[in-house]
Amino acid sequence: MKADQIIRNAKVFTSDLSHKQATAFVVKDGKFVYVGDEAGLSGYEGEVTDLGGKFVMPGIIDSHVHVTLGVGFDYVDPGTDIFCDGKQNILDFMADHVRNHPGQKGYHFGLEV
Repeated sequence: MKADQIIRNAKVFTSDLSHKQATAFVVKDGKFVYVGDEAGLSGYEGEVTDLGGKFVMPGIIDSHVHVTLGVGFDYVDPGTDIFCDGKQNILDFMADHVRNHPGQKGYHFGLEV
């Protein structure tokens, strides 16, 4: 398979508990198509980069939010929990508030809604 980039001789942190570290990976069209040991590189063609044992780790993204911190509804207090299992749960929460508090304005980081 033609690849954009083949990386070998690396110490790759994977965050996969069953395979915490790899030594090679392959990128095609901006996506990882292989992560593992160098034996698995056979069958890939492309530019090979030897990292000389350098450490590689993915970008770490903290993807949590505090929904009620940014919502300016007067009744939302620090003890209010929103059990969020997705976008629809948040939309339902906000719709219930608007329905139960007609005429009250809200804001999010200073923007009126």
